[in-house]
Amino acid sequence: MEASQLADIPLFAELSGADLAVLAERMHELEVASGGFVVEQGELSYKFYVILEGTAVVEKEGGHLADLGPGDFFGEMGIVGHSRRGADVIATSPMRMVVLVGWDLRMLMDEFPRLRRQIQHAIVDRAES
Repeated sequence: MEASQLADIPLFAELSGADLAVLAERMHELEVASGGFVVEQGELSYKFYVILEGTAVVEKEGGHLADLGPGDFFGEMGIVGHSRRGADVIATSPMRMVVLVGWDLRMLMDEFPRLRRQIQHAIVDRAES
């Protein structure tokens, strides 16, 4: 993953070039075919995902929770809350994502207060849904 690609993602847009370079070193890319499960409800939560291309649906026990697309992220709730996955995320088109493991996400949240605030706001919003 190149740092310049991360600068276009709203979650990372305000990070400096040097910070993006550090982040890029810790991320890896993942591709999922349409119809594939990215995460399944009940799984251990140890990865954080940011969608670069494609779309997905979030479902819990068969009910629709949300639609996701480029720039959206997920997986933070289980990592921050040290819990299992609360929902399924299923690709509705071919997807390309960047992935961070949990300890790297927690380190970045400690290092970048703005990133921490955005992720905490997402957790609150999603918990209320």
